[in-house]
Amino acid sequence: MNNDIRLYESFLSEEECKYFIDFALNSNNWSSGGKDWEDRILFFEHLDPDSPVREKAMVIASKIKDKIINDFNIRDIWPDTIHVVRWPEGSVQEPHADSVWQDGTPNISSWRSFGSIIYLNDDFDGGKTYYTNYEYEVEPKIGSLLIHSANLKSTHGVTQVGGGTRYTIASFWTTDVSRSVNG
Repeated sequence: MNNDIRLYESFLSEEECKYFIDFALNSNNWSSGGKDWEDRILFFEHLDPDSPVREKAMVIASKIKDKIINDFNIRDIWPDTIHVVRWPEGSVQEPHADSVWQDGTPNISSWRSFGSIIYLNDDFDGGKTYYTNYEYEVEPKIGSLLIHSANLKSTHGVTQVGGGTRYTIASFWTTDVSRSVNG
């Protein structure tokens, strides 16, 4: 592995993953994150602050934060969003970085320092996360956490989901506290 990407297997238990998938399957709160994301995102920060699901998501966010602080040697970091993403059959994501365009200019989320993905299931075909600069590909495994820097070095994409639906918890991380979900 390299300094920009970390993979942690068994970060969540299968029971925890099932809890979030069950929540997603029974939710009517799917939002749009823009083009190609219609009805595919469940933002935890949009739920009632006392919601048990939101509380569990914030506990997970705290554990991800600890991983980033300890393993990437970052002092202060906060989530700017944490959400479930539904990837139906045929979904694909072209290579991109989370804070800059491919020409290196800041994108609409230029404050981001890291992105993370938790695989909630692995009973689908395809849907691998790949990193173009490292010739590195991650096979989704239930409960695994993947963290990467938001810069061009960690340009990444998702291969087409062939059969089934891929569910993940995605979160993005910033050193700018004013951009945090709690800021």
